[in-house]
Amino acid sequence: MKVTFTTNYTATDVLSLAEAKQHLRIPAAITDEDALHTRMISAACMSVQNLTNRVLGPCTVELTADEREDEATEYLLPISPLSSVVVKYKRADGSGYDTKVLNTDYELSTRGIVPKLKLLTSLPGTGYDRLLIEASAGYSVGAVPSPLKQAVALLVVHMDENRSATIAPVPLREIPFGVMNLVSHYRNEYFTP
Repeated sequence: MKVTFTTNYTATDVLSLAEAKQHLRIPAAITDEDALHTRMISAACMSVQNLTNRVLGPCTVELTADEREDEATEYLLPISPLSSVVVKYKRADGSGYDTKVLNTDYELSTRGIVPKLKLLTSLPGTGYDRLLIEASAGYSVGAVPSPLKQAVALLVVHMDENRSATIAPVPLREIPFGVMNLVSHYRNEYFTP
């Protein structure tokens, strides 16, 4: 399944520059690296998002699913949280997508970590990108779970303290209860059946 973000959130809505500077112990009056720290916040948000398959801010996405050989009617969706889903199917001639599938022709389960879409009727169309799922995704502003927000803050500190791809000959160790421990309960472990 392919995911395309048609609009995206602003990373500083997840962790503001002021919060990052507080975590970095940088006084608010010092602004000479604000652009760099803003970029670090964005990179940290994308890293946590990639680790968990959870979208940290409000946005819209398009998910396209291919026809499956086993003709299964259930699709595991690779990102969460999702809301306001619209499902469309590919025209028989492959020229685009027909009108949306009625919401009585599918079920959407957003309970649990991996959202699922189950088709209740067979749809016309075959081949690649058979289904187009348009959805609102992500946590609303201010609703990101605190462990995920803390993981973003830890990554910003790590990026600030380690600004090159190489290090001095001092061995680095992962901090116990670091980023992976913070995000582990939120991971959408999406696997294609």
